[in-house]
Amino acid sequence: MACTVTHDASIGIIEVVCSGHITANDLEGAVTERISLEKETGVSRILMDVSAAQLSATFIDLVDIPEKLYEALGANRRSRITVVLPASHDEQERWRFFETACTNRGWMVEVFSERQTAMDWLLST
Repeated sequence: MACTVTHDASIGIIEVVCSGHITANDLEGAVTERISLEKETGVSRILMDVSAAQLSATFIDLVDIPEKLYEALGANRRSRITVVLPASHDEQERWRFFETACTNRGWMVEVFSERQTAMDWLLST
């Protein structure tokens, strides 16, 4: 898988890091693992770093994550999710679409160009 999912207990976050070419299946696998880890740890702050990734998922695939997958897996609606964007404008547009798709369905997702800004938002109350 092109994504790794880890729990950083010292700061209370779950971190999803994706790099290289990632497909819709890779993304779904990472989301499934992340939600499982959220349930196991009780952690609801998620840092998703896709700054080194190239996404091949379609816009429909991206809508299906908050619309179907989050619901099917019983994701926590109180989770705060940040996405650290890649440098490519085209890649950023895909992730901004994902942010909008999530927000429109009631999920708290924000995208950021810089990791530190994402962390600051994520750790704020």
